[in-house]
Amino acid sequence: MVFQPLIGIGSEHAACVRRLSRFLIRNAEPQALVSAQNPVRLNEASEPEPDLALLRPREDDYASRHPQPDDVFLVVEVADTSLSFDRDVKLPLYAAAGIPEAWIVDLEADEVHVYREPDGERYATHETCSPGDEIRMTAHSELESIPVDQILGT
Repeated sequence: MVFQPLIGIGSEHAACVRRLSRFLIRNAEPQALVSAQNPVRLNEASEPEPDLALLRPREDDYASRHPQPDDVFLVVEVADTSLSFDRDVKLPLYAAAGIPEAWIVDLEADEVHVYREPDGERYATHETCSPGDEIRMTAHSELESIPVDQILGT
């Protein structure tokens, strides 16, 4: 028997998802539901699993169906080795579906890319946030902003 190493989510990636989950649960609920690594049905052929999604609350917690674009305030992808896939494949799908805001946490560069205003298969605005910056989600601007340092664990 040949041993093959598992390839999956690294510990830094997982820790980032946990930090963001904790922050969003504390600050967004009950106005929004935090969903970690669960499907979002964008269309008949596309059902990605973002690392995090901030959703409109539903009585059934989406037991009757997966969230759809109109249910989503924000998606977050955490990238350590998947940056090009998240940026070049998933981001255009989110934009085309009309997801209003998407973040890509680039763990290699210590940056958070914030995309807003979907326009076809792209986002009209893109902001790169670095340690020392803070991000305020547009769909819930009344929520506390999150320091990039907190997202990155620096």
